[in-house]
Amino acid sequence: MDGEIWATSPRFKKLSSGELVAIARGFDDWDAVKANGLKLAGMQYEIVAIDAQSMSGRLVPSSGGGSGAAKRGGMVTARAKTGVVVGIYDEHMVATSCAEQVTKVADHIRAFGL
Repeated sequence: MDGEIWATSPRFKKLSSGELVAIARGFDDWDAVKANGLKLAGMQYEIVAIDAQSMSGRLVPSSGGGSGAAKRGGMVTARAKTGVVVGIYDEHMVATSCAEQVTKVADHIRAFGL
């Protein structure tokens, strides 16, 4: 996984290639990612669950973004053979819905051997 973005939603904040590589590395070094969390689009996330195919985290409220920063929210990632799917949700969304959609996209990618 080289940090290249394959596709994105129009309102999705751009992630840096370094952030994407950090996600991929997190799947290989669970202890480090649990200890340090992940920074995505400039926001810090504490990793609360991780397994071989998925990772989820909770937004650290003081992680930047100025006075309009979301107070609650999180992220979900799912790994496929050649990439990761990333979903970020805020306080107006349901975490399980985000996780379900991210997993569906990753399952579809895996079904094609990617």
